[in-house]
Amino acid sequence: MHWIDGPATAGVGVDSAKQNLASTFVNAFVNVGFGQDKLMTFPSESSSDNSSYGWIFKNKEYGKASAAASLGMILLWDIDSGLARIDKCLHSDDNQIVAGALLGVGIVTCGIKNDCEPEFQALSLLLEFTNNSDTTIRIGAIMGLGIAYAGSRKEELGMSLVQILVDTATPLDVLAFTAISLGLVYVGSCNEEFAQSIISALRKNSEEELNGSLICPMQENKLQELNMQADKEYIKATAEVFDTFNYIIKNFCRVTLLSLAFAGTGDVNKILELQRCIKQEIERNELYQGPAVLGIALIAMGEELGLDMAIRAFEHFLQYGEENIRRAVPLALGLLCISNPKVNVIDTLSRLSHDPNGEVSMAAIISLGLIGAGTNNAQIAGLLRNLSSYYYKDPQHVFCPRMLLTVDENLEPITVHVRVGKAVDVVGQAGQPRTITGFKTYTTPMILAAGDRAELATEKWMGLVGQFRPKKLISSIKSEITGGDELELLSLKDIAKHFLDKSLYSLGLCTQVSPGPNSSLYFTTEAHGDKKGHRSKLMFYHKLPYHDVTLEAAWPELFIDGKGTYWDVPASVSLDLQSLVSDSGLRYRFGLHKNGGYPQPLNGTCDNVPLALMPGFFAKAAFSYERTMDLWRQKEKKSDIIVENKKGKFLWTSYDMRMREPHAAISGILGGTCVALLGGNGELNNGSPLNAKQRYPFTADLFGSACFTYQHGKFRKRYKDLTRIDARLDICSALAFMRGATNLISGASETSAKKEVNPLASPRLNLIFQQQVFGPIIARVDSRLSFNDPSGKHIPYVEDNVYSLSVSLKMLDSGKILAWYSPKRKEAMVELRLYEF
Repeated sequence: MHWIDGPATAGVGVDSAKQNLASTFVNAFVNVGFGQDKLMTFPSESSSDNSSYGWIFKNKEYGKASAAASLGMILLWDIDSGLARIDKCLHSDDNQIVAGALLGVGIVTCGIKNDCEPEFQALSLLLEFTNNSDTTIRIGAIMGLGIAYAGSRKEELGMSLVQILVDTATPLDVLAFTAISLGLVYVGSCNEEFAQSIISALRKNSEEELNGSLICPMQENKLQELNMQADKEYIKATAEVFDTFNYIIKNFCRVTLLSLAFAGTGDVNKILELQRCIKQEIERNELYQGPAVLGIALIAMGEELGLDMAIRAFEHFLQYGEENIRRAVPLALGLLCISNPKVNVIDTLSRLSHDPNGEVSMAAIISLGLIGAGTNNAQIAGLLRNLSSYYYKDPQHVFCPRMLLTVDENLEPITVHVRVGKAVDVVGQAGQPRTITGFKTYTTPMILAAGDRAELATEKWMGLVGQFRPKKLISSIKSEITGGDELELLSLKDIAKHFLDKSLYSLGLCTQVSPGPNSSLYFTTEAHGDKKGHRSKLMFYHKLPYHDVTLEAAWPELFIDGKGTYWDVPASVSLDLQSLVSDSGLRYRFGLHKNGGYPQPLNGTCDNVPLALMPGFFAKAAFSYERTMDLWRQKEKKSDIIVENKKGKFLWTSYDMRMREPHAAISGILGGTCVALLGGNGELNNGSPLNAKQRYPFTADLFGSACFTYQHGKFRKRYKDLTRIDARLDICSALAFMRGATNLISGASETSAKKEVNPLASPRLNLIFQQQVFGPIIARVDSRLSFNDPSGKHIPYVEDNVYSLSVSLKMLDSGKILAWYSPKRKEAMVELRLYEF
């Protein structure tokens, strides 16, 4: 954390507890999702003196709860280690710390949706504390549930919260926060059953209790649950229910209902109705006048003319209104002009930021940040810097930090990379000097510390890659030593001569730019020391809502045929439109492709040029349809991933999320391709033929695959918890397969043996066996079998065997480091693979 340069706060009599609480909030927002900070997670949790959570005990009462809950912000969405680290606070003897930890559990798991359903961890942990005898702990658990499942409309959770509402022994403060959580879980659902439960909870309280401040959250969240972005037909029925309450609650609910139902519509009649509510009761200082002011801003924010009218009305409210009205006006101005720094609004908020009423001044400071968000407005920036120095003695105003948000052209929130560092004054300097120093790269949204400045991190990058071939160097030295008449050591000069061989080296340059948020332009070029010229490729990629478009040009382009021979095509240009993966299993692809020049084998000589590489202009299309069916599957349950021991409950997930369920399944793929020759006659410029094979103007073919998978174990225990077998039968070409089958049936084996064997005619069987060795380590064998051996006989033939060991990386969900070796090819490699099994 960094504070603005200015007078020191030491020795000015500031309440240290409030100052520490402010530091907790700022630290949580600055380091949200970062996983570590210098208050809560430093030093490491492994320290024996438990100093890692020492900051919690520098706070008092609710400050302890806030500090413990801030762990949820810092460890946001880190469900693997985050829950385990917060779990330490759950065993504290201080109820405030336990309540904050429960709230932190909800923050860590909020909005997470994946196959593993880690929110089960939050549900099982938090429900256990909702009936605790301590009110603070109950509230922490209930609010944690509301945050963790916000918008999920989870029926099981809704019924549990309703049970708390209908319990006559439930205290009023617990009722209020239960209503808030229920509103968060069912926001915008118009669920009348749960709304009725909140109404019943309101009715069972006395008149004196209903006039308390805790009732307002219950009313607002009942309205939020019913009416936010809901149809207007619910307004009348809901308003009739509110008429059964007393005067204060009835009017408060009516105003809030009207504001939410017509938010963003610019309805002038509703704005005038809210103005009348304020003016008619301006002498009575009613509770609902503040929400009415905010309601005007909500309704008018969607229309320019109504916005100007509302600003003029707010000036009158500031002049003649009571304190409860004046407190709401700065926030209303901020809502009206988000990222729209109007000069008259800036002047008004600047004046209100020095108001004698502390609540008015703090609201004005926050609103200055709202209207200047993303605009880099120099006037607002200067005002905020001056205000931070002006209020350095007031701990209440320390709670106004600065937040950086980024939006697209439609004002939709987007995530971008920004560089944040100390601001540098560049006024009057020549050229384009850096405006920040000591920067770090973050992802928005984020909190900017006082005195910091942010710049967009460009998506442009450039890389330089060099390659050295030690195997070739060793081979050349070895051949020279063994090639002589007598075995003698080489001199230093002879060895240096080998190092100067240009064929040992290659150099590559690559770069990428992003013309737009959905487009990328990539260019690469490489040169090899022993060859003239260089190999270059230019690719443009654009993402559509349901398709990807790729334009690619290469000179020369490198291809590999079915026999493993590499070919250089002098020029190749292609344009492809490819569909995204759909739930139906259907995918398709269309493209145009042009080859230019005569293909050359990369190493050696070969006269049999593949037809697909010959010069010409082609139109191509392909489709595939995939279906999978489980013969049986043992679904993962929440009891499988939650383990309880003496230290408490913790999450114990599989080493690989894609291998967590024992099952047996079958799957199949059926697809087809077609190619049309639009131009090119298969001849060189001098008229000589390129290939003896016949070249058809149109070709089409089908392919298919069938797979069986069996897995035993959940890959969760340290050993004997995974055995997996995969078998896949591939038919690469239906036409070649039928020709081969016809020849076999017709007894043409003698003549076919003399002919060239078509590698596509034979089905291929791929077998994979995996066995857990210990923990995340798996031994694996891959075998590929063909039913045509190289001599042309129709007998099973092992084309390749690959032996490997892999280590699954739980942090990547389904990633692994794999080392493999192929005896036949005499190749070995260590790879990082993602989402592969």
